[in-house]
Amino acid sequence: LAARWPTPEYAVKNVQFLKDTYDIDFVSIVDENMTSNLKWTKEFCELYADSGLSETVKWGTLGDAPSVAVKPEIVQTMYDAGCAYVSFGFESASDKVLNQDIQKGQLQSHLQKTIDTVKKTNLRPIATFMIGNPHENIDDLMETVDFWIRNGIQCDPFICTPYVGSPLYYDNKDYILQQYDERLKILQDPTVSSATVDPETIKKWKFDALDTFMKECGNATDYTATVSQYFTIAELFALRRFMYKHDTRRMLQMAHQRYDQTGLEQWKHESKWKKYCHVCQAKDQVPEQVTEQVTEQVTEQVTDQVTDQVTDQVKF
Repeated sequence: LAARWPTPEYAVKNVQFLKDTYDIDFVSIVDENMTSNLKWTKEFCELYADSGLSETVKWGTLGDAPSVAVKPEIVQTMYDAGCAYVSFGFESASDKVLNQDIQKGQLQSHLQKTIDTVKKTNLRPIATFMIGNPHENIDDLMETVDFWIRNGIQCDPFICTPYVGSPLYYDNKDYILQQYDERLKILQDPTVSSATVDPETIKKWKFDALDTFMKECGNATDYTATVSQYFTIAELFALRRFMYKHDTRRMLQMAHQRYDQTGLEQWKHESKWKKYCHVCQAKDQVPEQVTEQVTEQVTEQVTDQVTDQVTDQVKF
């Protein structure tokens, strides 16, 4: 659908009206195109500063990483016009997830350049992330939490919500509805024939499941249905808590435990995360210590034997 933006003049006049009428000192501009619609934003910032509002009514807005990575100077322009923060929907720091699931045209390199740019202008960078994306495994989650640690980010991530109307919903519709009616899940079992159930009855089950799901979609911070191919909702809640705390030790302990229990590949982490993994470090250290102990014991035994032989020869 075509979008219609107000003119920069109209937007500034609205803020001036709010200042004159209600004496506001801050306004949030909920426009995800502020950093990509460069012409509009530059004109708005110039008018905002010229009106004097940049000193009396600070403002914050939304932005996207690719546009800031390509045109970083827009952030300084916004800061000079009174902008106090820019919030970015980074979603994930895994290039695989960003490509396969998010599809915003951004990679981790864009996220990093955006953070570096925003920090240089003394703006406060705000970033939102979400977990439970369809193709996300333990390595992808580690990419995200490692990115947080390197950049000093503390974030309580959302759990991916497949809103009705989004591609994420239509790609996973049957799986979502099955989470709201176990009968629909049973019908997916190849050993169960759906012919025994009236089609109109199945249609009603689906409608009721959809109705329940939609009623729960009012708040993105609440759990609804999961579209993750790899993690249960209970696992996602645990991982979410560990990530928020930067608790990579428990994340990877959980990964080892679940891999040992299930043998599922989504829990098997790459060797690059050994720096965080106490389990891998312990496995490496224990054999070394055992080897050292055995070597010491053998050395002592050999030394004792040689000493005994020399002593016997001297006595002889």
